[in-house]
Amino acid sequence: MKLQYLFICFFSMCFLTSVLKAEDMSILTLKDCIELGMKDNFQIKKFNYDLFSAREATKQVKSQYEPQINCRLGRTEVKNQGMEAMNVEKTEKDMLSIGLNKKFYSSGGLLSLTLDNEKSAHNYTSGNFSGLANPAYESDMTLAYSQPLVSNFAGNNDRKYIQISKFGEGIAELSLRSQKNLLLNKIENAYFDLNFAGKNLKIQKVFLERSKKLLSINKKKLEDGLLEKVDIIATEASVTLREAAILLAKDSVQNAKDKLKNIIGLPQENDYFFAIENFTAFKHQELREKEVIKTALLERPDLKIIKNNIKMNLLTTKIKKNEKLPLLALDGQYGVSGYGEDWSDDYDSLESSWYVGLNLVFFPFNKQSNSLINQSEYAYKKNITELSEQKFAIITDCRSICRRINTQALYVQAVYKSLKLQKKKLKLEGIKFNQGRSSIQWILNFQDDLNRSEIEYYQALTDYYKAKADLKVITGVNK
Repeated sequence: MKLQYLFICFFSMCFLTSVLKAEDMSILTLKDCIELGMKDNFQIKKFNYDLFSAREATKQVKSQYEPQINCRLGRTEVKNQGMEAMNVEKTEKDMLSIGLNKKFYSSGGLLSLTLDNEKSAHNYTSGNFSGLANPAYESDMTLAYSQPLVSNFAGNNDRKYIQISKFGEGIAELSLRSQKNLLLNKIENAYFDLNFAGKNLKIQKVFLERSKKLLSINKKKLEDGLLEKVDIIATEASVTLREAAILLAKDSVQNAKDKLKNIIGLPQENDYFFAIENFTAFKHQELREKEVIKTALLERPDLKIIKNNIKMNLLTTKIKKNEKLPLLALDGQYGVSGYGEDWSDDYDSLESSWYVGLNLVFFPFNKQSNSLINQSEYAYKKNITELSEQKFAIITDCRSICRRINTQALYVQAVYKSLKLQKKKLKLEGIKFNQGRSSIQWILNFQDDLNRSEIEYYQALTDYYKAKADLKVITGVNK
């Protein structure tokens, strides 16, 4: 008795634990699947990294306009220079040089500031050199500015390079958006397939119970002599077919679930519960081709990518044509220098100098620039062709999806009407059967008709919602 009690307690605890685990495990809705997919999908992660990389590329382009500081500290020693008149055996020099460079993308000019300090000490072997500073200190400061006048005038090329990098960043963002649209489409289609598979399994279970109930009723009628043995066999065959259909339906559910988990990026070894949507509230608003086409031409990410490539190639062509021009720059420089026996004397004896001039670099042949210009122009023409081709494809897809959705909506309504008639037909035939005015074969046939009609109805609904999901990809609008 005690042993039986222990077994009962053990199995009760196991049952309660399994129920609690099932209650704790969350049921994933379509919204949950989309959120998990956007977070865990491998393709989305890779496109995110591409976007991060594009943003870093923009930073790299802008970084060349940041101030640069150069610092050089060193000592040199020269021996036996062969200067007999000076009798110099050795010269030591300590040098400190600090430079600051800044390029301006607003003007294209380059500003530089250089500070040089040098200490020289000579080791004389003989002679009287009391008039010479030893050690000697020398300081120089130079401020220089170079302004392009022809090529890259007013920093046009510099600004265009920044624009190109931003277009590249925009392309990465649009590529990520396009990939998200495709992922959303895959998740919704897979979810609707799983939803239909779950509905189909429920339908098959309902029809199995209905067939078993009919078999039970028919067995009683056989005992009463109201039916033949063949009617029982026919009913049992129907039950067997229903049981086989349930096996296939369970297999379809598991396959659909694995497919959805793979798209989202969920571990296959873990089990998940997915909510089955109720499609009873069916509403459809007729789509108009012109409105759908207009939306797609405005919102499609792939179309915007081509447009960005066109803008990038236009800017590249302008840059290459500008770089073909002579390099003429206006150079200005101002400097001060001093020399003395110590740093104070050095700065007290400062002398100034300045320079203004033109610097010209001319390329007489410039074949490379011509080739680069031609390449960018070919790329531009290719993008124009791709844009026209993509527009034609989008218009065709929009017209096709509008016809598909509108027709599918009418088909859903027609199938639903047929489903109601099939239910009514089976009900009336059941009344006739109970009155002895019909055969079991008609009941079984009408049950099969109702089964197919109900499955066809949910399949039509699934195809409708999958078409609506495809519409989001075609228009580029995920709403």
